[in-house]
Amino acid sequence: MTFASMGTFCPTPNNEYRMTPVLPPLAPRHPHVHEQHGDQRQDPWFWLRDDSRQDPAVRAYLEAENAYSQAVLAQTQPLQQTLYDEMAGRLQPTELSVPYWLRGFWYRHRFDAGAEHPVYERLPDLAATPEPLLDANERRRASPFISWAAWR
Repeated sequence: MTFASMGTFCPTPNNEYRMTPVLPPLAPRHPHVHEQHGDQRQDPWFWLRDDSRQDPAVRAYLEAENAYSQAVLAQTQPLQQTLYDEMAGRLQPTELSVPYWLRGFWYRHRFDAGAEHPVYERLPDLAATPEPLLDANERRRASPFISWAAWR
């Protein structure tokens, strides 16, 4: 049994389990007031909003949160791997979406075997060779993070 706020069971060198205290990081409070439409709202954790992802204090706090999560969930690692393997085993190695017609072309996306992201492509007719529009796997190789909300 694990109590995240109290600690976690960890094996000792002689394979006995004992409770080891693992305390979550506590985000410090920094006073901040939002004012909108004449209303004021206190938000002591506003400093954690870092849209530019450049603040070293935010990064350090998030790394501490990740380390805490890994420590608390370490004992579930074999189960996590089993679940992942089971879910991944149910997927087809290559997956192709249903094409849809838009402005004179058929559009679809596909996942290649072993690829993590889709390749978006279009075809003038369903028997034609597809024209790749965006290979998200190539984009991912060029940058550690990719994101898009809408793409046309």
